[in-house]
Amino acid sequence: SPYRSPTRRHEFQTLLHQQGYVVDFQSEMLPIHTDETLWVREHAHLVRAPDGQVLYYEGTIENISEKRLAQQMLEQRENLLQNLLQTIPDRVWLKDTDGVYLTCNNAFAHNLGATQSQVVGTVDSDWVGAEHAQAFAATDQMASRAGTTVTIEEGMPTPLSDDPGLWEIVKTPMHDPHGQLIGVLGMARDIRE
Repeated sequence: SPYRSPTRRHEFQTLLHQQGYVVDFQSEMLPIHTDETLWVREHAHLVRAPDGQVLYYEGTIENISEKRLAQQMLEQRENLLQNLLQTIPDRVWLKDTDGVYLTCNNAFAHNLGATQSQVVGTVDSDWVGAEHAQAFAATDQMASRAGTTVTIEEGMPTPLSDDPGLWEIVKTPMHDPHGQLIGVLGMARDIRE
């Protein structure tokens, strides 16, 4: 099967001669008897004569089309979920069982004067101090213990303002496919008016 990219065979051979081997070399191929493309993973090494002269290549080719398609579908779903998350006007966040932010939307990050990537990996005390962080952790634990969604009304302090406002906050425990608690999803809507 020929490589879809006309330079791919040259890249493979160059790597093989530079290193003496190639591992996990992924390429799109054009099968001869069908219009469909397929993805392959190649592993190979040079076999040399005692004087060092290259005799031949030896290796394996594995069809990874299904794995590649599954990965593409996963990436598409991930992008869709991220786009959906960002279009929600309410503040949305997800923390793990240790209170570390796994993700949030722009509305939530903006409240902290940050970007989404700056929030991920942090904890509440990084943004609002120990006292407020303890209060947030208590309501996270309340939702976790209840095993169901809890709704509370409280302020949401921010480093940007002394006014915490009044928010309807919905916290939902999140579980993996085996029922293990993995964190708490939060959503907050401004209800002051």
